[in-house]
This record gives sequence, C-alpha cells and structure tokens, in this order.
Amino acid sequence: MTYKCEYKDEFVVPVITRESGYWEQVMKPRLQEQGWFIVEVDCAGVDTSHELGRRLLRALGFNIASDQWVNGFWVKDAVEEADWNDMRQGLFVFYENFEDLFSVREECSPFYAPSMRFN
Repeated sequence: MTYKCEYKDEFVVPVITRESGYWEQVMKPRLQEQGWFIVEVDCAGVDTSHELGRRLLRALGFNIASDQWVNGFWVKDAVEEADWNDMRQGLFVFYENFEDLFSVREECSPFYAPSMRFN
C-alpha cells in the first residue's frame, strides 16, 4: 500500500534526538496519527550488527534468541514479511542511544569483507 499524506505540514526527521521531548511530544504522536507503525530500538551496549538486528526483530514481534545469529539481508526480508503489524503508511524505526552504533567494529558487520593482500 502506498503512503497517503493527509497533512499539509511537514516535519524534518532528526538523525539524533536528545532529551528535548520532541520525539515523545511531536514526532511520535504525529506519525501514529498518520498510521505509521513505530518501533523503538534501544542501541545501548550494541557491539555488533547482529545484536542490532536481533533488537530490531524483537521490537517487530519476532521471537529471537539472545545468541541467534542474524545477518542484514535476513533482517531486511523479515521486516518486509512482518505483516501482523499494521504498516499501511510505513515503518518508522526510532533508535534510542543511536550514538552507541558508532562503536560497532567494522569486522562485525555482515557486509564486511577483509581486504586481500597479495605479496
């Protein structure tokens, strides 16, 4: 289903939100009114992309074990198939403690490929 804008006013999605209350008081209620499905993912302590994927899938209602390995492609497919959630307008993911994602080691990414050196 395509997104149908029912409001004239627009909002700018901030990359990182702080304790201003903007998320709780302005953005979240407006997105809910428009029919967006919202998941909130706490990134505190995330040290691998696999852990981030597990947290996102849990927020969407999947039963994911704490040690279950997930990769980025599987997460993408699972999000698209989570049809028990009402995503008629779309999916909005709010990452709390987003700055913790910057500490994820590159080699932990499911897309990481070490450079090959030929001598």
